[in-house]
Amino acid sequence: LVYGLGDNMKIYLLDINKNMTDAWSKYFSNIEDIEIVNEDFATFMDKHPNIEAIVSPANSFGLMDGGFDKAIAEWYGIGLQKKVQKYIIENYCI
Repeated sequence: LVYGLGDNMKIYLLDINKNMTDAWSKYFSNIEDIEIVNEDFATFMDKHPNIEAIVSPANSFGLMDGGFDKAIAEWYGIGLQKKVQKYIIENYCI
């Protein structure tokens, strides 16, 4: 998740798994523009309404029915998966 682009960019690494966020915290502890967050997606978005970009570990088919992708789809609404899949088909299917 990214807030602000260009020189004022801040990157949030978000996961509900405490073991993952603890590992990230050890690795990224010296980088001031990265913040590690251990909470669910909806709670994070409620606290950070100005997020400008979300990067997901999604698959190449645009299936958003589980895990982090499901949380994104639930936040933005049911039509998101169809929009993502349409974009993939129009721009990457030959």
